Amino acid sequence: MAPVGPTPKKEKPRPVVQQPPPPEPAPEPIQTTAIVVIHPGSAYLRLGRASDTVPVVIPHIIARRHKATGQHVQEDYTILRYETNHMACERNMEDGLRKIEQAIWGRVTSAGQRRLPTPPEQVSAYNATVIPQRLDDNSGLKWTNTQQTPEYVVGEEALYISPDDCYNFHRPYRCGMLNVHQGIGGSLTAVMEDLYVIWSTALEKHLEIPVKDLRHYRAVLLIPDIYHRPHIKELLSLLLNRLGFGAAIVIQESVCATFGSGLQSACVVDIGDQKTSISCVEDGLSHRNTRIRLSYGEIGRASCRERV
Repeated sequence: MAPVGPTPKKEKPRPVVQQPPPPEPAPEPIQTTAIVVIHPGSAYLRLGRASDTVPVVIPHIIARRHKATGQHVQEDYTILRYETNHMACERNMEDGLRKIEQAIWGRVTSAGQRRLPTPPEQVSAYNATVIPQRLDDNSGLKWTNTQQTPEYVVGEEALYISPDDCYNFHRPYRCGMLNVHQGIGGSLTAVMEDLYVIWSTALEKHLEIPVKDLRHYRAVLLIPDIYHRPHIKELLSLLLNRLGFGAAIVIQESVCATFGSGLQSACVVDIGDQKTSISCVEDGLSHRNTRIRLSYGEIGRASCRERV
Protein backbone atom coordinates (compact mmCIF):
# COMPACT_ATOMS: atom_id res chain seq x y z
CA MET A 1 0.00 0.00 0.00
CA ALA A 2 1.14 3.45 -0.83
CA PRO A 3 1.64 5.69 2.10
CA VAL A 4 -1.20 8.00 2.71
CA GLY A 5 0.07 11.54 2.70
CA PRO A 6 -1.62 14.81 3.56
CA THR A 7 -4.40 15.86 1.22
CA PRO A 8 -3.20 18.67 -1.03
CA LYS A 9 -4.96 21.95 -0.40
CA LYS A 10 -7.08 23.31 -3.17
CA GLU A 11 -6.24 26.78 -4.23
CA LYS A 12 -9.05 29.25 -3.73
CA PRO A 13 -10.10 31.00 -6.90
CA ARG A 14 -8.80 34.47 -7.05
CA PRO A 15 -11.55 37.10 -7.06
CA VAL A 16 -11.99 38.72 -10.41
CA VAL A 17 -11.51 42.41 -10.10
CA GLN A 18 -14.00 44.13 -12.36
CA GLN A 19 -12.70 47.22 -13.97
CA PRO A 20 -15.03 50.18 -13.62
CA PRO A 21 -16.62 51.19 -16.89
CA PRO A 22 -15.05 54.18 -18.55
CA PRO A 23 -16.79 57.41 -17.61
CA GLU A 24 -19.31 58.62 -20.13
CA PRO A 25 -18.45 61.87 -21.79
CA ALA A 26 -20.24 64.81 -20.24
CA PRO A 27 -23.11 65.99 -22.43
CA GLU A 28 -22.50 69.28 -24.10
CA PRO A 29 -24.69 72.07 -22.72
CA ILE A 30 -27.47 73.20 -24.97
CA GLN A 31 -26.71 76.61 -26.39
CA THR A 32 -29.40 79.24 -25.87
CA THR A 33 -29.05 80.20 -29.53
CA ALA A 34 -30.38 76.73 -30.41
CA ILE A 35 -33.59 77.15 -28.38
CA VAL A 36 -36.59 78.78 -30.05
CA VAL A 37 -39.38 80.11 -27.81
CA ILE A 38 -42.82 80.34 -29.44
CA HIS A 39 -45.69 82.22 -27.77
CA PRO A 40 -48.83 82.16 -29.96
CA GLY A 41 -51.64 84.58 -29.13
CA SER A 42 -54.99 85.61 -30.48
CA ALA A 43 -53.69 88.78 -32.14
CA TYR A 44 -49.90 88.43 -32.22
CA LEU A 45 -47.27 85.73 -32.51
CA ARG A 46 -44.13 86.19 -30.41
CA LEU A 47 -41.11 84.08 -31.13
CA GLY A 48 -37.34 84.29 -30.83
CA ARG A 49 -34.23 82.56 -29.63
CA ALA A 50 -33.72 82.12 -25.90
CA SER A 51 -30.68 84.39 -26.18
CA ASP A 52 -32.66 87.29 -27.66
CA THR A 53 -33.46 90.26 -25.45
CA VAL A 54 -36.89 90.84 -26.97
CA PRO A 55 -38.95 88.55 -29.21
CA VAL A 56 -40.13 89.17 -32.73
CA VAL A 57 -43.79 90.21 -32.74
CA ILE A 58 -45.93 89.77 -35.86
CA PRO A 59 -49.72 89.70 -36.37
CA HIS A 60 -50.97 86.14 -36.00
CA ILE A 61 -53.02 86.12 -39.19
CA ILE A 62 -52.91 84.60 -42.67
CA ALA A 63 -54.70 85.63 -45.85
CA ARG A 64 -55.44 82.88 -48.37
CA ARG A 65 -56.35 83.52 -51.98
CA HIS A 66 -59.73 82.32 -53.21
CA LYS A 67 -59.59 79.09 -55.16
CA ALA A 68 -62.44 80.17 -57.44
CA THR A 69 -63.84 83.49 -58.59
CA GLY A 70 -66.95 84.67 -56.79
CA GLN A 71 -66.14 82.68 -53.67
CA HIS A 72 -67.77 83.76 -50.41
CA VAL A 73 -65.58 86.12 -48.36
CA GLN A 74 -64.74 84.81 -44.89
CA GLU A 75 -65.24 87.65 -42.40
CA ASP A 76 -63.14 88.19 -39.30
CA TYR A 77 -65.36 87.05 -36.45
CA THR A 78 -62.90 88.32 -33.86
CA ILE A 79 -64.04 91.84 -34.71
CA LEU A 80 -67.63 91.22 -35.79
CA ARG A 81 -69.24 89.42 -32.87
CA TYR A 82 -72.72 88.56 -34.08
CA GLU A 83 -73.75 87.17 -30.72
CA THR A 84 -73.80 90.76 -29.40
CA ASN A 85 -76.08 92.16 -32.11
CA HIS A 86 -79.46 91.74 -30.39
CA MET A 87 -81.68 93.82 -28.14
CA ALA A 88 -81.01 91.81 -24.98
CA CYS A 89 -77.28 92.47 -25.31
CA GLU A 90 -77.92 96.20 -25.80
CA ARG A 91 -80.04 96.33 -22.64
CA ASN A 92 -77.38 94.47 -20.66
CA MET A 93 -74.77 96.91 -21.91
CA GLU A 94 -76.87 99.94 -20.90
CA ASP A 95 -77.58 98.46 -17.48
CA GLY A 96 -73.90 97.74 -16.95
CA LEU A 97 -72.84 101.25 -17.96
CA ARG A 98 -75.48 102.74 -15.67
CA LYS A 99 -74.18 100.73 -12.71
CA ILE A 100 -70.62 101.76 -13.47
CA GLU A 101 -71.64 105.40 -13.60
CA GLN A 102 -73.46 105.12 -10.28
CA ALA A 103 -70.46 103.43 -8.69
CA ILE A 104 -68.11 106.17 -9.91
CA TRP A 105 -70.28 109.03 -8.68
CA GLY A 106 -70.95 107.24 -5.40
CA ARG A 107 -67.29 107.28 -4.39
CA VAL A 108 -65.97 110.24 -2.45
CA THR A 109 -62.93 112.25 -3.42
CA SER A 110 -59.58 112.12 -1.65
CA ALA A 111 -60.75 115.12 0.41
CA GLY A 112 -63.80 113.19 1.60
CA GLN A 113 -66.32 115.17 -0.45
CA ARG A 114 -69.02 113.71 -2.63
CA ARG A 115 -68.58 113.92 -6.38
CA LEU A 116 -71.02 116.12 -8.23
CA PRO A 117 -72.03 114.92 -11.69
CA THR A 118 -71.21 117.28 -14.55
CA PRO A 119 -74.39 118.72 -16.16
CA PRO A 120 -74.86 117.68 -19.81
CA GLU A 121 -75.19 121.37 -20.77
CA GLN A 122 -71.71 122.08 -19.43
CA VAL A 123 -70.27 119.13 -21.35
CA SER A 124 -71.93 120.29 -24.59
CA ALA A 125 -70.72 123.87 -24.10
CA TYR A 126 -67.14 122.70 -23.61
CA ASN A 127 -67.23 120.38 -26.61
CA ALA A 128 -68.51 123.25 -28.79
CA THR A 129 -65.34 125.25 -28.06
CA VAL A 130 -62.94 122.43 -28.94
CA ILE A 131 -61.40 122.69 -32.41
CA PRO A 132 -61.10 119.22 -33.99
CA GLN A 133 -57.71 118.17 -35.30
CA ARG A 134 -57.73 117.11 -38.92
CA LEU A 135 -55.72 114.06 -39.79
CA ASP A 136 -53.51 113.85 -42.83
CA ASP A 137 -55.28 112.07 -45.65
CA ASN A 138 -51.96 110.60 -46.77
CA SER A 139 -51.01 108.26 -43.93
CA GLY A 140 -48.10 106.74 -45.84
CA LEU A 141 -49.61 103.24 -45.72
CA LYS A 142 -50.09 101.33 -48.93
CA TRP A 143 -52.04 98.24 -49.88
CA THR A 144 -50.05 95.03 -50.11
CA ASN A 145 -49.04 94.29 -53.68
CA THR A 146 -50.88 91.13 -54.75
CA GLN A 147 -50.31 91.39 -58.51
CA GLN A 148 -48.32 88.16 -58.42
CA THR A 149 -51.40 86.53 -56.81
CA PRO A 150 -49.55 84.71 -54.03
CA GLU A 151 -51.38 81.74 -52.56
CA TYR A 152 -51.11 83.17 -49.06
CA VAL A 153 -49.86 86.28 -47.26
CA VAL A 154 -48.71 86.15 -43.62
CA GLY A 155 -48.35 88.68 -40.82
CA GLU A 156 -48.18 92.45 -41.26
CA GLU A 157 -48.65 92.30 -45.02
CA ALA A 158 -51.91 90.40 -44.61
CA LEU A 159 -53.42 93.31 -42.66
CA TYR A 160 -52.96 95.66 -45.62
CA ILE A 161 -54.54 93.58 -48.35
CA SER A 162 -57.20 95.55 -50.20
CA PRO A 163 -60.79 94.43 -49.57
CA ASP A 164 -61.21 94.26 -53.35
CA ASP A 165 -58.65 91.45 -53.58
CA CYS A 166 -59.96 87.90 -53.42
CA TYR A 167 -58.54 86.75 -50.09
CA ASN A 168 -59.97 85.18 -46.97
CA PHE A 169 -58.47 86.10 -43.60
CA HIS A 170 -57.92 83.45 -40.95
CA ARG A 171 -56.73 83.79 -37.36
CA PRO A 172 -55.60 80.41 -35.96
CA TYR A 173 -56.20 81.53 -32.35
CA ARG A 174 -59.25 83.05 -30.73
CA CYS A 175 -59.59 83.87 -27.03
CA GLY A 176 -56.29 82.10 -26.41
CA MET A 177 -57.47 78.79 -27.90
CA LEU A 178 -57.38 77.23 -31.36
CA ASN A 179 -59.98 78.97 -33.52
CA VAL A 180 -62.00 75.92 -34.54
CA HIS A 181 -65.39 76.90 -36.00
CA GLN A 182 -67.97 75.86 -38.60
CA GLY A 183 -66.97 78.41 -41.24
CA ILE A 184 -64.43 78.35 -44.05
CA GLY A 185 -61.04 77.18 -42.80
CA GLY A 186 -62.43 76.40 -39.36
CA SER A 187 -61.64 72.69 -39.15
CA LEU A 188 -58.81 71.51 -36.92
CA THR A 189 -56.84 70.34 -39.96
CA ALA A 190 -57.17 73.76 -41.63
CA VAL A 191 -56.17 75.58 -38.44
CA MET A 192 -53.05 73.42 -38.04
CA GLU A 193 -52.16 74.05 -41.68
CA ASP A 194 -52.45 77.81 -41.10
CA LEU A 195 -50.21 77.52 -38.05
CA TYR A 196 -47.61 75.58 -40.03
CA VAL A 197 -47.50 78.22 -42.76
CA ILE A 198 -47.38 81.18 -40.33
CA TRP A 199 -44.76 79.70 -38.01
CA SER A 200 -42.51 78.35 -40.77
CA THR A 201 -42.65 81.68 -42.61
CA ALA A 202 -41.84 83.61 -39.43
CA LEU A 203 -38.91 81.32 -38.61
CA GLU A 204 -37.39 81.67 -42.06
CA LYS A 205 -38.10 85.37 -42.55
CA HIS A 206 -37.48 86.87 -39.09
CA LEU A 207 -35.16 84.37 -37.37
CA GLU A 208 -33.42 83.28 -40.60
CA ILE A 209 -33.72 79.59 -39.70
CA PRO A 210 -34.55 77.34 -42.67
CA VAL A 211 -37.13 74.67 -41.92
CA LYS A 212 -34.69 71.95 -43.00
CA ASP A 213 -32.30 73.00 -40.20
CA LEU A 214 -34.87 72.93 -37.39
CA ARG A 215 -33.75 69.41 -36.42
CA HIS A 216 -30.76 71.08 -34.76
CA TYR A 217 -33.02 73.31 -32.63
CA ARG A 218 -35.21 72.81 -29.57
CA ALA A 219 -38.63 74.43 -29.21
CA VAL A 220 -40.33 75.86 -26.13
CA LEU A 221 -44.06 76.37 -26.65
CA LEU A 222 -46.05 78.56 -24.28
CA ILE A 223 -49.61 77.37 -23.65
CA PRO A 224 -52.50 78.87 -21.63
CA ASP A 225 -52.99 77.93 -18.00
CA ILE A 226 -56.32 76.30 -18.91
CA TYR A 227 -55.78 74.23 -22.02
CA HIS A 228 -57.41 71.52 -24.12
CA ARG A 229 -55.22 68.42 -24.02
CA PRO A 230 -56.02 67.15 -27.58
CA HIS A 231 -55.05 70.56 -28.98
CA ILE A 232 -51.72 70.43 -27.14
CA LYS A 233 -51.10 67.04 -28.70
CA GLU A 234 -51.72 68.48 -32.16
CA LEU A 235 -49.39 71.41 -31.48
CA LEU A 236 -46.58 69.11 -30.37
CA SER A 237 -47.12 67.00 -33.46
CA LEU A 238 -46.80 70.16 -35.53
CA LEU A 239 -43.51 71.09 -33.87
CA LEU A 240 -41.91 67.65 -33.98
CA ASN A 241 -43.32 66.00 -37.08
CA ARG A 242 -44.09 68.80 -39.52
CA LEU A 243 -41.63 71.55 -38.58
CA GLY A 244 -39.06 68.97 -37.54
CA PHE A 245 -37.66 70.35 -34.27
CA GLY A 246 -35.15 68.08 -32.54
CA ALA A 247 -37.07 68.33 -29.26
CA ALA A 248 -39.98 70.30 -27.85
CA ILE A 249 -41.49 71.13 -24.49
CA VAL A 250 -44.64 72.95 -23.44
CA ILE A 251 -44.83 75.31 -20.49
CA GLN A 252 -47.73 77.29 -19.08
CA GLU A 253 -47.71 81.05 -19.58
CA SER A 254 -47.99 81.90 -15.87
CA VAL A 255 -45.14 79.57 -14.93
CA CYS A 256 -42.94 81.05 -17.64
CA ALA A 257 -43.78 84.55 -16.39
CA THR A 258 -42.55 83.72 -12.87
CA PHE A 259 -39.36 82.15 -14.23
CA GLY A 260 -38.68 85.22 -16.34
CA SER A 261 -39.28 87.53 -13.37
CA GLY A 262 -37.17 85.45 -11.00
CA LEU A 263 -40.05 84.92 -8.56
CA GLN A 264 -40.70 81.81 -6.52
CA SER A 265 -44.41 82.48 -6.14
CA ALA A 266 -46.77 85.04 -7.65
CA CYS A 267 -50.33 85.71 -8.73
CA VAL A 268 -50.10 86.20 -12.48
CA VAL A 269 -52.75 88.25 -14.29
CA ASP A 270 -52.50 88.07 -18.07
CA ILE A 271 -54.64 90.59 -19.98
CA GLY A 272 -54.48 89.57 -23.61
CA ASP A 273 -56.21 90.80 -26.71
CA GLN A 274 -59.26 88.54 -26.38
CA LYS A 275 -58.92 86.78 -23.02
CA THR A 276 -57.94 87.47 -19.43
CA SER A 277 -56.43 84.74 -17.29
CA ILE A 278 -55.45 84.60 -13.62
CA SER A 279 -53.34 81.93 -11.94
CA CYS A 280 -51.34 81.52 -8.73
CA VAL A 281 -47.90 79.96 -9.20
CA GLU A 282 -45.73 78.48 -6.47
CA ASP A 283 -42.42 76.67 -6.96
CA GLY A 284 -42.97 76.41 -10.69
CA LEU A 285 -46.46 74.90 -10.43
CA SER A 286 -49.71 76.55 -11.41
CA HIS A 287 -52.35 75.61 -8.84
CA ARG A 288 -55.38 74.15 -10.58
CA ASN A 289 -57.93 75.64 -8.18
CA THR A 290 -56.67 79.19 -8.77
CA ARG A 291 -56.93 79.23 -12.55
CA ILE A 292 -59.50 81.62 -13.98
CA ARG A 293 -60.10 82.35 -17.65
CA LEU A 294 -62.38 85.14 -18.94
CA SER A 295 -63.30 85.27 -22.63
CA TYR A 296 -62.68 88.99 -23.05
CA GLY A 297 -59.58 91.11 -23.20
CA GLU A 298 -58.27 94.38 -24.52
CA ILE A 299 -60.37 94.36 -27.69
CA GLY A 300 -63.53 93.93 -25.58
CA ARG A 301 -62.58 96.81 -23.31
CA ALA A 302 -61.85 98.97 -26.35
CA SER A 303 -65.33 98.26 -27.73
CA CYS A 304 -66.85 99.11 -24.35
CA ARG A 305 -64.98 102.42 -24.24
CA GLU A 306 -66.30 103.26 -27.71
CA ARG A 307 -69.85 102.71 -26.48
CA VAL A 308 -69.22 104.90 -23.47
